[in-house]
Amino acid sequence: MISVFSRISGAIQWGCVRDVPRVKAKSPKSTSATAAVEDRGGAISSDAALAATSPSDAIGRRRLLTAGTAAAAGVGALSLFPAVPASATITAPARSAPTGKGAVVLSMDDAFMAMDTVRRFLDERGQKGTFFITPGLLNGHSKISEAHIVAMAQNGHEVGAHSLTHANLTSISPEQRSTEFEQPKFILEKITGVPVTSFAYPFGTASGGRNLATDVDLYLRYDRVFDTSQYNQAAIYPRYSQTPSLIRRTGVDGASHAQCLAMVREAAKRPVLASLYFHNLDTQFNPTTAQLIELLDLAKALGVELITASEAFGSHRMVANAGFEENSTDALPWRWFKSGSAQLEIVTERPQTGLAGNRSLHLYAPPSTYSRVAQAVEVVPGVTYTYSFRARAVQGSTWASHSAYGHCVPLDYGQSPIAGAEVRTKPVLAEHVAWTKYSVDFTAPVNCSTVLLGLVVDWPNNGGRVAFDHVWFGPKTMGDLG
Repeated sequence: MISVFSRISGAIQWGCVRDVPRVKAKSPKSTSATAAVEDRGGAISSDAALAATSPSDAIGRRRLLTAGTAAAAGVGALSLFPAVPASATITAPARSAPTGKGAVVLSMDDAFMAMDTVRRFLDERGQKGTFFITPGLLNGHSKISEAHIVAMAQNGHEVGAHSLTHANLTSISPEQRSTEFEQPKFILEKITGVPVTSFAYPFGTASGGRNLATDVDLYLRYDRVFDTSQYNQAAIYPRYSQTPSLIRRTGVDGASHAQCLAMVREAAKRPVLASLYFHNLDTQFNPTTAQLIELLDLAKALGVELITASEAFGSHRMVANAGFEENSTDALPWRWFKSGSAQLEIVTERPQTGLAGNRSLHLYAPPSTYSRVAQAVEVVPGVTYTYSFRARAVQGSTWASHSAYGHCVPLDYGQSPIAGAEVRTKPVLAEHVAWTKYSVDFTAPVNCSTVLLGLVVDWPNNGGRVAFDHVWFGPKTMGDLG
């Protein structure tokens, strides 16, 4: 195996040096059921302009490209679902020049009319926010309408998804979860014309509304996922780093007001991201209008930006095209290597109930040939990562016990494979015709900053075809979402 990658090591640079745009991110979620379902919005006035249901045709369309993060292999994963024809077209806001300071990511959940009040406060100060919206709550008593969402997008704020009906996602079936994940994305993209790439849990860890199964289902649907902060600890992240698979947020209310102000002051001292959220104004478990204005004015006085979730956090995916959804003919930016008449196909099929996408990668190798794909990913020496994917043998295939597998091949600083350091998953056997998860841990050697992730069908004795999907690679501390 090492000899094969030695022969192709000169081609590895395709996955290591390409510059890509940083991903746009979304934001938050709700923690307590009480706060999440309250219906006591204050009397909020709205602009006359919001009576119109469609924005000016003069506004230019903004496309938010989904890409891999700076820690990824220099290639970004594209969004699985194309933007829907929209009733609004959006102009991208100008981004500030990088500074040594941090920033605040302020988000609101649900669909209370107070969202429009907060949007106005932000607009007056040149600040940006993220609004995680539950479409099933729109147009109700004290709730916003589609026109308010258009105004958010027009003014450079981010619109994220907060489920369809505000369901507890751990208490419903995988099929129902798929609807809760996919429908708000479709609806909100149709309203704004902007890809929706961020999701906030309607009930988070503290409320028993998320677990590993829900995280796995969300992995390929959104570029970033938001939870709430356990025990109300400060949710502060390095501003320029790998996006975690689950982003915590600190709730803004009367009890936490002093803590939230302290988080803003911390962002003025060093490059960190203070992640804050709330649902409403002047109600239980939420800030008063005066408290919110104090926070916004403090940030402005200290020169701390309020930015959207997608500006703050890149995609949590370190693997590009992890679900093989980007096109129907190849697996790019995965690089394909083959011998003889081996084949690669992108096949339309639903992998497993609840998971995203409708395509998978098929690798076919006749007897005494190989068919492999590989992708280079940047790693940190000494850090342990998890590599996982779903795979199944296509019926009719036969091969030796170690002919199909996934592996991690570490490269040294000269981009040559490090002898003896390769790790493999357990083999995909010919009788494994049902989708099965395969996983292996990999610790980057001290002289390694790049690893080749491979999916392999290698020298089957009678020919073999294997389907692969839902690839995950990330620090072991971030879990395993493959």
